[in-house]
Amino acid sequence: VGVSMGIRGTDVAKQTSDMVLLDDNFATIVDAVRNGRTIFDNIRNFVRYLLTTNFAEVFVVFFASLLGYLPIMPVQLLWINFLTDGLPALALGVDPTRKGTMQRKPRKKAEGIMNRKSIYWIMAIGSPYT
Repeated sequence: VGVSMGIRGTDVAKQTSDMVLLDDNFATIVDAVRNGRTIFDNIRNFVRYLLTTNFAEVFVVFFASLLGYLPIMPVQLLWINFLTDGLPALALGVDPTRKGTMQRKPRKKAEGIMNRKSIYWIMAIGSPYT
């Protein structure tokens, strides 16, 4: 990762670097890593929650439609999602930084928000709701 100074750095260095320290303080890198990990964790929790709570809805609507039934009206589904997904999901999106965030190893570059463990977790927690 290329880092350049924002105040004392040259324009060429700023343009070619990956990160520009606006305050010329290397401690800013630690804060940036902490904030990045917190944001990534919050997005992961947000997606896990939404997929887990909606797993049952998708399962029921999909298999009922295969059988030719309409188990729930679209307006009802939207209302259920509005009530159950909105505020709790927003709360997960603004969680503070957890203890130990900076002590854990960096995640792999190819690791996305969803991994195999997350998919199993969503299916295991979401299945009882069906």
